[in-house]
Amino acid sequence: MLEYLFSSKARIKLLTRFLSDPEAKLYTRQLERELGEPVNAVRRELERFEALGLLQSFKEGNLKYYTVNREFSIYPELRGIILKAQGMPGLVQPGPSALASPPGHLKSEPTRAREMVVGETD
Repeated sequence: MLEYLFSSKARIKLLTRFLSDPEAKLYTRQLERELGEPVNAVRRELERFEALGLLQSFKEGNLKYYTVNREFSIYPELRGIILKAQGMPGLVQPGPSALASPPGHLKSEPTRAREMVVGETD
């Protein structure tokens, strides 16, 4: 399921928008303008999130509004990931991992072994 959620910029922006403000009631064109993503990409991701159960929708006049479903099975975990990622720019980004080891971080020198005893000894 997570591969399905985090594979595009539009998904990440939508997740961030809805999970950062769970009270938000937003419609497609509003999200398109706010996020700077093409309307078709926004619409496609909204439909996927609704089919998954993460978002709920309702009609008001001629607009279809979306809200986050707080009863979604992994809502607390997803929200936690998004909130943590907001405090660490670049953590939730599509593409190669930004968390790779810096050059020279891994050493080929042997390390000293440390012994640790757990429990009682005689």
